[in-house]
Amino acid sequence: CIESGVRTLYWQCCDSDVPIYVCETNIRSNALLDNYDTMVPPIVSRTEPLDVTVQIEYQTIEDLNVQAGTITVFLTITLIWIDPRLAWDVSNRTTCAGVVSYWASLDKEQTDIWVPDFDLYNQVEGVDKLTDTRASVYSDGTVIWSRNGGLKAICQFVGLAQIPFDTLGCQLIMGPWTRVNPSMIRFQFD
Repeated sequence: CIESGVRTLYWQCCDSDVPIYVCETNIRSNALLDNYDTMVPPIVSRTEPLDVTVQIEYQTIEDLNVQAGTITVFLTITLIWIDPRLAWDVSNRTTCAGVVSYWASLDKEQTDIWVPDFDLYNQVEGVDKLTDTRASVYSDGTVIWSRNGGLKAICQFVGLAQIPFDTLGCQLIMGPWTRVNPSMIRFQFD
C-alpha cells in the first residue's frame, strides 16, 4: 500500500493497531514543524523549480458592472505542491496515517505551513480575501489547499461593440506577487 501511489486509500491498508487519531496526533507533534520557516518555499534544487498546480473551478458570476468595469465571480481555487519538509514515514506503527491537516493562510502569522502567494493581478478584491482553510498534507509531502469565495476583478470587457448581439468577455489575470521567476516556482494551470 505504501508504494501504491493511491493516497486516498492508504488508511484502508494501514496495519497498525494504533487508532488513527493517535497516529495523526503523533505526526503533528513529531517535530515536522520544528525549524520550519513558513516564509521559505520548498525549492529543492537550483535547476528544478517547485511546481505548483493550480485548479480553478468557476461557480457563478455574482456581479457584473459594465459601467464600473468590474466583475465579481465565485470560484474555488485549489493549489497542489510538494513540500518534502512535511513528509513522514507511514510504515512506522505510531505515524500510520496517510494525511493530516494544517492551517494554511497567506497571512504569515496565521499559517502553519508555507503556501504559494498566488493572487489575482487585476483585482479589486483578490485571493487574499478568501477564507483561510486547512490544507491536506499527505505522507509524501504533497499539499492540497482549496479555498472558495468571490473575487472582484477590473475588466476591460471585450464584445461591447456589437450590442445587443455581444458576448462579454473578461480576463482574470493570476500569478505570484513574489518569486515571479518561473525557474524558482512554476505555476501550472490544470
